[in-house]
Amino acid sequence: MHTSVQTGYPFKLHSRRIRGDLTVFSYRFYSPKANSTFIIQAFYHEQISLFMLKFYNLTHKSKNKYAILTGKGDVRRILQTNFDVMIQLLDAFPQASFGFMGERSYFKDKAAHQTLIEPMENNQRFRVYKLFIQNPGIQHTIQPLFLQAYINMVSSYLLLNKSNKQFGSLTAYGQKVRSFLGSKYPTLNFTDL
Repeated sequence: MHTSVQTGYPFKLHSRRIRGDLTVFSYRFYSPKANSTFIIQAFYHEQISLFMLKFYNLTHKSKNKYAILTGKGDVRRILQTNFDVMIQLLDAFPQASFGFMGERSYFKDKAAHQTLIEPMENNQRFRVYKLFIQNPGIQHTIQPLFLQAYINMVSSYLLLNKSNKQFGSLTAYGQKVRSFLGSKYPTLNFTDL
């Protein structure tokens, strides 16, 4: 059993849905600081044993719900809760790898009456996720289990499970994961799911 040094909020599995070759695990937790309920979705791609994790505030119902900033100052505990979900999934799927993508933010320019979209490369969320992952307590858990890959161009972070020999070597597995993500999500924006 894997454990995390720090703790996020208590969470529970809310649903598990199968969509073709994709299984979506949805978890729910409440942040008292943000005074909001959040949903963490873990998109499991069984053919390459990869979970892509995303989260959003339950009050955000739009198709861009992953891109809306919470602005409540509770980022560390929210990200820690995502990490705790990842650890629980790892216990159930010991060969699984994990990925996170920093969704681009949308900004309203009230003077010009238009919406501006942040560039995909090295975006704000990705930089925050990167800082969180570099925390020594998180690294203590991750380093023995995963090879870490930052893909700045698409604001993505992959944790390739060192025990997964599904495609021979870890290098071959990493190439397969990147190739899969490029073909599965050519726009590199998960809002279509």
